[in-house]
Amino acid sequence: MKRIKGEITVDAPLGVVEAVGRDAKTWPEWNTALKRVVASDDFPQEGSTVEMSYELSGFKLTLPMVATAYAPGDKMELSFETSFVSGKNIWQYGPREDGMTDLACVLEYEIPGGQIGEMIYKGIIERMLADTLADMLENLADVAEQRAAERVAA
Repeated sequence: MKRIKGEITVDAPLGVVEAVGRDAKTWPEWNTALKRVVASDDFPQEGSTVEMSYELSGFKLTLPMVATAYAPGDKMELSFETSFVSGKNIWQYGPREDGMTDLACVLEYEIPGGQIGEMIYKGIIERMLADTLADMLENLADVAEQRAAERVAA
């Protein structure tokens, strides 16, 4: 299974960072590749679902996901399986003593296709996913920090 990990420290309290990260309606605000999100009413509780439609470097992809673990204030895990990719996203939240939040996202996935799949992975997908993950975390941090500042100002 392939694994890509991104980490960032967000200048916002855990509750704000987690609220932005778990509210599927906000995801297109910080994930620029994401064009559409439809989540079940009970999302992100275990067993709930979310369907995401992406556009990455000209590729269009619809990815149905199931929440396989959710621990408020700690982690959210989403699993997916399609004919061309399977895996999971693991979001970990960690409060810091200084009021900021450490946020990590791990993408674990498998691409079928033997050597051809491996060539595609190394040539295109690995780079694209790593860049997208870094941008996503930066954007999520920006949204959470803005929301935290708005709360302080109110």
